[in-house]
Amino acid sequence: MEPEEIRLSPMPKTWILDLDGTLVVHNGPYILGRDEFLPGAKEFLDSIPRHDMTLRQRKSERGR
Repeated sequence: MEPEEIRLSPMPKTWILDLDGTLVVHNGPYILGRDEFLPGAKEFLDSIPRHDMTLRQRKSERGR
């Protein structure tokens, strides 16, 4: 099955990204001693146009 091509508007976008376990190894600093990108994550981030805005979340606050 071939991946479907996604057509996006040329207007600037806002990307809301949860890093831990989605773009980088879950608990990487505790397991590996550093953050490490998951396969394809760096290329994905590099593909986001500079005029777009990214909001990145590292971890959620528990108990709130």
